[in-house]
Amino acid sequence: MLYIRLFGSPSVERDGQPMPSFKSRKVLALLTYLALCPGAHARSKLAGLFWSDVTEHKALDNLRFVLWNLTETLETNVFTADRLTVAWQTNSEVWLDAQELLDPQLADGHATLSPEMLALRERVVDLYRGDLLADLELSGNVLFNEWLHLIRACLRATVVDSLLLLADEYERRRELSRALAALRKLLALDPWREQAHRRMMRLLARSGQRAAALAQYKICQRVLRDELDVAPSAETTALWERLYAAQNAPRHNLPAPFTPFIGRSQELDDLAALLANPECRLVTLVGPGGVGKTRLARQTAAQSVEFFINGARWLDLTGVTAPEMLTLTLAQQLGLASGMGKPRAQLQRYLRGKEMLLVLDNVESALAGAAEFAALLQDAPDVKILATSRARLNLQTEWVYKVRGLPASDAPRLFIHSARRARARSAPAASAAPHLERIGEFAAALSPDIEFTPAAQALTCADIADALAHNLDFLAATLRDAPEQERNLRAAFDYAWQLLDASERVTLSRLAALRGGFRLAAAEQIAGASYAQLLAFVGKALVAHDGAGRYAMLETIRHYAAEKLDADALRDTRDAHAHYFAAYVAQRARLIQRAERVALDEVAQDMDNLRAAWDWAIECRDETNIARAVEGLAIFYETRNWAREGAERMARAANVLPRGETRGIVLTWQAVFGARLADFARARDLLLEARDLVATPQARAFVLDNLGTIAERTGDPTRAQQCFQESYALACQAEDEWGMARALNNLGNLLYTQGDPSAARTNVEASLVMRRALGDLPGAAQTLINLANIHRAAGDARAAERRYHESMSIFRELDNRLGLAICLNNLGYLAYQQADYARAEQLYQEALALCCELGDAWGAMTMLDNLGANALARGELDAARSYLRQELQIARASGMTRRSVEILATLAALEARAQNLESAVALLAFAQPSLSAAARASSERLLAELETQHLI
Repeated sequence: MLYIRLFGSPSVERDGQPMPSFKSRKVLALLTYLALCPGAHARSKLAGLFWSDVTEHKALDNLRFVLWNLTETLETNVFTADRLTVAWQTNSEVWLDAQELLDPQLADGHATLSPEMLALRERVVDLYRGDLLADLELSGNVLFNEWLHLIRACLRATVVDSLLLLADEYERRRELSRALAALRKLLALDPWREQAHRRMMRLLARSGQRAAALAQYKICQRVLRDELDVAPSAETTALWERLYAAQNAPRHNLPAPFTPFIGRSQELDDLAALLANPECRLVTLVGPGGVGKTRLARQTAAQSVEFFINGARWLDLTGVTAPEMLTLTLAQQLGLASGMGKPRAQLQRYLRGKEMLLVLDNVESALAGAAEFAALLQDAPDVKILATSRARLNLQTEWVYKVRGLPASDAPRLFIHSARRARARSAPAASAAPHLERIGEFAAALSPDIEFTPAAQALTCADIADALAHNLDFLAATLRDAPEQERNLRAAFDYAWQLLDASERVTLSRLAALRGGFRLAAAEQIAGASYAQLLAFVGKALVAHDGAGRYAMLETIRHYAAEKLDADALRDTRDAHAHYFAAYVAQRARLIQRAERVALDEVAQDMDNLRAAWDWAIECRDETNIARAVEGLAIFYETRNWAREGAERMARAANVLPRGETRGIVLTWQAVFGARLADFARARDLLLEARDLVATPQARAFVLDNLGTIAERTGDPTRAQQCFQESYALACQAEDEWGMARALNNLGNLLYTQGDPSAARTNVEASLVMRRALGDLPGAAQTLINLANIHRAAGDARAAERRYHESMSIFRELDNRLGLAICLNNLGYLAYQQADYARAEQLYQEALALCCELGDAWGAMTMLDNLGANALARGELDAARSYLRQELQIARASGMTRRSVEILATLAALEARAQNLESAVALLAFAQPSLSAAARASSERLLAELETQHLI
C-alpha cells in the first residue's frame, strides 16, 4: 500500500518504508495538483502552469520527464495520459491524505453530528498535520502558487469548521475535555478567533478550571493586541468579569442527601441532555407525590453545577399558594435583601448576566403564578429552570419530563439498602428474589426517602411483598426533616387528592377498578371519565399515557384511589367493569378464533382486566357475564396455549355455577385444557357431565368432538369415530360451519390413522375448504398438517413437506408455538422415513423443547417416542432407552395406562434387540394383556421369535 501525505512536511511511504525522493519539487507539486483537481487536464495547460518561463516545446519536455519520474518513484500509475491530456487515476493501492478532506459531505455542516459524520470529522482533524505542502513554493510559478494558497485556505477552513462542530458536539455530550482539545487545535490554526477564546473560557470554567478560564482571557487579550492591535470585545470582557465575580461565590445550596441516590441512570442522562440543549430553558419534572421527583432534581442539579458558571440554587416553593408571594419567596431564598425595591425587580437585577440553574421544588402549589417563571427567563437569557411539580406548568417555554417509578431492576436495590440501614449487615437470601421482584413493583413508586416502617423491618421479604399489596401505611419516611406530605406514601397521596375537585375524585376512584392499563372507551363506560378528565389526570401525573391510546395508573395510586370508594360504589364499579369486559371479549371471540393480530393484541393488553372481571363474576356467581365471556376468553387461552391457566379459571367458574347450559360449556372448556395437559381421565369425566347439561346442538357438537379426541388418544378409535360423526351431524343441524369443519378435520385424521387414506383425504380437504372460507387461520394450519400426513402416507414426500411448511408459516405468523412443535415433529418424521436421522433428531429436539416450554405432556411424549425410534434406527440403544423411559415417566404421571403399556412393549423390543432377552420377555408378559389388538399381534410375533431362541 502506498501512503502519500501532503499535510505538513510531505512524505511518501510504501508499507511503512520511506520511498526515494522525487527528482524535482515540481513532481510533488504536479502530483498534488492532479490529485486535488480531478478531471482531464490539457498538457499545454499543465506545461504553462509549471514552466511559464521557458518555451512551450521545452515545457512539454519537462512535463514528460516529471510524469515519468512520478511513475518511476511511486512504482505505480497514479494518472492516465494520452497525447493531449493527463488525469489523476483512482488507485486502490494508493492512499492520499488530502483527498479525504475533499469528501462532499464535509461541505454540509450539521449542528448535531450523526455517528458517521462525527467519525469523518474526527478523522479529518487527525489527518491535518499542517498546511498543504508546507514551505513549498515554486519561485516564478505565479499561477501555481496562487492555486496552492487558495486550496490551502479551503482545506484549512474545512478543518476549522470540523473543529467547531466537534467542539459543539462534545460540549453537547458534556465531554468537556474533548471539547477543550478541539478548541485548542482550532486556536493553534486561528489564534485570533475571539469566539473560540470565549468558548475556551466557558468550558474551562464548566470543567472546574476557573483560574485557567481567567488566564485564557489574558491569552486572548495578548493575541489580539499582537496580531490585530485591538482589545477584546465587550462580550469577551463581560464574560471575564462574570467568571471573576463567580470565582469566590458559593457554587450551590443544594440540600445534602441523607441516603445514596439509587438507579435512574437513563433519567439522569436525559435531563443532562435537556439542560445542555440551548433551546431548552425550563424543564418540569412531573409525577405523583413520592415518586422521586425531588431526589432526581437534586441529583441532576448536583451533576450539572459546574456546567453553569454561577452554579445552581435550590428554591423550595412548598406552601406558596398566592401568585403575589412567589417573587417574594424566590427573592428571600436567593438571599436578596428586603426593602431594596420590588422583589421582581430585585430578581431581574440579580439574575441578569448570570449563567445559573434554578431548581424549583414543589411548584404545584404555585401554579397560578407560573407565568412569572417565563418572565424571569426572558430577562435572564443564560438562566435555566429545573422544576418539580405534580402537574405541568402549561407554559410555552416548558419542556415536560414525566417521572415514573424506579425501573424494576433498581427498585429492589432501594429495598435492600433500606433493609441494611434498618438491620446492619443484613441482606436478603437468594431465595427471596421472587419476593424482591414483587416488592419492586410497589417500591418503584417511591422516592429514596420512603422507607419501610419499623414493624416491617422485622418481617421477611415474602411478608413484606404480601403486605404491600394491601397496606399503603406499610411504607413511611422515617427522616424527621422530610416534608410532611412525603412522610409516608399515604400522606403524599392525600396531598395530591386534596388538589382534585369532587368530580375528579369520583372518576379517579372508579378508574381504580381497571387493571394493567385501559383505553378511553373502558374509562368512559366504567368510570364515567371524559377525554378531558383523562388528559387532566395525565397532566397531574396520576395517570400515564403511552402515546398509542392506552392509559394506566401507577399501582400504588390505584390502590389508594380504590380505598376512596365505599362498599356500594365499589360493587357498582366492579359490576360495570365485569359487564364491560365480558362484552368486550365476547365481541372479539370470532376475531380471536381467526387469530386476527389486532384482536389478539388488544385482548392480550387487557388480560389483567379480563382476569379481574372473570374473578368478580365468579365471586358474585354472575352466570350472565360468565356465559357472555367464556367462549372468547377460552379461545384466547387456547390460541396462546395457556392450558394450565385456562383449566384453573374454568374449574373455578364451574364450581359456582348451577346445573345448566353455561356450566356445561365451562366444563367442556375445562376438559379441553385438561386434555392439553394430558389429564384424559378427568377430561372424559368432565365432558360426560357436560354432555348431560348442554342442550343446544352447537354446544353438544363441541362436547362430542372433544370426547372423540379423548377416545382417539386413549386408544378407542371406534368410539372416536362415532363421536366425530355425531358431532358433524349436530353441527350441520345447528348450521355451525366452525363445528362442521372441526369435526371433518378430526374425522379425517382418525381415518388416516385407521388406514383409510381415501376417505381421510375427502374429509380433510372438505375441512380445509371450509376453514379457509371462514378465515380460520389456526384451523386451516391444523388441517394442512393432517393433509400433509395423508400425502406422506401415500409416498408423496414433496407434497407433504410443502403442506407442512405452509402450515408452519401460518403458525409462525400467529406466534403459535404448539402448532410449530407439531409441524417440526412431522417434518422430523418425514426426515426419519428418508433415513436422514441427524436431521430428524434436530427437528424432534426443537419440537420437544417447545412442548416442554408449553407444558404439553401429550406432545412431549410424542416427541420422546419419535426420538427413541430415531435413536433405535441409528443403532444408539442407550439413547433410545433413555428417551422411552422419559416418555414412560410422563405417561404414568398422567395416568395414561394404555400408553404406558405400549411404551413397555416398545422397551421390550429394544431389550430384545440389545440381547437382554429375559428383560424383554418380562416386559412383554406384563404389557401384553393391556395392549390393543394391533399392538398385541406385534408383541405375540416378538414372543414367538424369542421362543425360537429357547428362552421360554
